Amino acid sequence: MELKLNLTYLKYFHDAALSGSVSESAKRNFVTQSAISQAISKLEKSLSVSLCLHKKQKFKLTNEGELVFNYAKNIFSSVRSLHNAIDHFKEKPTMTLNFVTTHSIGLSLLPNFLSVFQSAFPQITVNFLFGGLSQIRGWLKQGIAEFALVLESADFLEYSSQLIYSGEFALFKHKNEQDNPEARGVYIENREGMCVREFLLQYKLESNRELPIRAELNSWEFIARCLQSGGGYGFIPDFTLLDSRYPQLKLANNRLPKIPYNLCVIHLKGENLSFSAQTFIDNMSAHFKC
Repeated sequence: MELKLNLTYLKYFHDAALSGSVSESAKRNFVTQSAISQAISKLEKSLSVSLCLHKKQKFKLTNEGELVFNYAKNIFSSVRSLHNAIDHFKEKPTMTLNFVTTHSIGLSLLPNFLSVFQSAFPQITVNFLFGGLSQIRGWLKQGIAEFALVLESADFLEYSSQLIYSGEFALFKHKNEQDNPEARGVYIENREGMCVREFLLQYKLESNRELPIRAELNSWEFIARCLQSGGGYGFIPDFTLLDSRYPQLKLANNRLPKIPYNLCVIHLKGENLSFSAQTFIDNMSAHFKC
C-alpha cells in the first residue's frame, strides 16, 4: 500500500487547527508562516480535499478539515505514547515538555529550578507559556500544554492535581521598614484576588481597624520588587521569596493573619503524564521541599 501522507505536513496542519492560527503553528514548529501555509496546501493536494478556508487572518476548518484533524489528533497521540513507552523502556526521559503557569509563579519558581533540572536532564527540552486562568484552561484542553503549575482553587476542581509545595500568604516588608503597615498602606495583587479578601477581613476582626491599600499591582513578583527597592508592605505568597531571591524582605509581623495555600500541578483527568513530565514534577517537588 502506497502512503501519500506527509506526517510533517499533517503536524503543521494539526497544530494550526489546534490553536486556530497559522502563526501559532509556525511558532510551535520553528518555521515561517509561509512554510505552514505551503504545507497545508500540499496536504490538501495529497488528500484531494479542502481542509480550511483560505482567508487572510482567519483559520477555519471545513467539514473535511474537521475529519482530518480528528484523525491527526489520534495519530499524534499515538506517536507521543510510542515515544513515552520507549522512554520508559530505556528508563531515560527524552520527550519535549510543554506546560503553562502564571507570570508570578513562573518568575518566582522556574529560573533557579530550571537551571538545576536541565543540568540533571539535558536531554529534555522544556517549553512553557505564561497565561491567566482562561488561557491555562484553554491550553490544557487543546493539548498545547501537558500540565499547568497553579495555586489550588475551586477553578481547577475538574482536573487531576498533584501537590508540589504548601506555604502561606503573609504580609512581608523590607527589613528596614518600621512595623506600622496602617501608616504606609499595603501592596496587594487584587482586592478581590486569591486570599486577599480573607486576609483583610481577618485583619479587621483581630485589630478592629481597616488596613489601607496602597496599590493593587496585579503581580506578586512586582510587589516583591517594590518592597526590595523602595520599602513598604506587601501581601504575597511566601514562595516568592524561595531560593533567597529577595534577601532584604522579611515577615512583617508574626502575629498578623496568614492564609495557607497549595501549589499544585494540574492536568486533564483520564490522561497520563509523560515520563518527562512526571520526572520534572517529582524533581520540582523535591527541590522545593529541601
